[in-house]
Amino acid sequence: MKKRKLLYISALITIIMFMASVSEAFWVWTPQTGKWLNPKYSVKDTPMLQLEWAMKYFKNGDFKRARAEFEKLVKYFSDATEAPEAQYHVGLCYEKTGNPYKAFQEYQKVVDIYPNSEYFDEVIKREYEIGDRMLTEDKRKIAGLALFSAADTAVEVFKKVAENAPYGAYGDKAQYKLAVAYTKMYEWEQARDAFEKVITDYPESDLADDAKLQLAVISFKASKNASYEKEATDEALNEYDEFLKKYPESSERDKAEGAIGELLEKKAESSYKSAQFYERIKKPRSAIIYYEDIANNYPSSQWADKARARLEILKAWKD
Repeated sequence: MKKRKLLYISALITIIMFMASVSEAFWVWTPQTGKWLNPKYSVKDTPMLQLEWAMKYFKNGDFKRARAEFEKLVKYFSDATEAPEAQYHVGLCYEKTGNPYKAFQEYQKVVDIYPNSEYFDEVIKREYEIGDRMLTEDKRKIAGLALFSAADTAVEVFKKVAENAPYGAYGDKAQYKLAVAYTKMYEWEQARDAFEKVITDYPESDLADDAKLQLAVISFKASKNASYEKEATDEALNEYDEFLKKYPESSERDKAEGAIGELLEKKAESSYKSAQFYERIKKPRSAIIYYEDIANNYPSSQWADKARARLEILKAWKD
């Protein structure tokens, strides 16, 4: 009995000593965190070692683990020369794992915290590309569900790009795409302001002439709203006319001329309806004014022949 008891005690001591040795092997004190940590998950002694450790996972395609290691570097060595590179790679890891919006947010930290970093230009490029992708999507997904308009997010991204580097390689492009994003949201006033900013801030940009055209397109679309049809129609005509005068060789010339033709048809139709109204209430003189407006100012419209026919009848009756 005593022998068996001694065996039990000996086995228990052996187990305790083994567990102690295992515990000692897997838990160490780290001055960076001020905690006991498993070496597998602890912070390395220097930012360079931590960066190399994170890059090992990144190069092997383990972007989730790599991101965690890059985040440790930024957290515990935020002032190190390696920190901007680590922060950039946090964003890159999110991009690699299909989370572009989170990637944008992490890239923006490079701009906000490390504006003099060598990664600044690359971050601006990647932010712009993220916004561009969002502009072609219908919804932004969260946890696999399409919950938010991607155009809303594109607006946020392009605003930041234009703000971060207004006169950089993507300044004019971001400002233009910001305006396009607003048009996708039917936010016409914001779109107009954004297109006008392209024209005023980037007059030498290749996008300036198209921005001018888009102003006319916005007014053209607004002209279809009956509540302010005449005002918007006249505004669209003026803007198309200015566009053609300023950019006579534009590749969009045919589209602009087509839109002008449609707008003139609308004005002719409006005058014809007014003339018909005055005929119905027995005011032929007023009707004649509108019919003559069509015949003189819109002679090529589909309403011109009808107007001339009514003029002959009304003038004959008047005589």
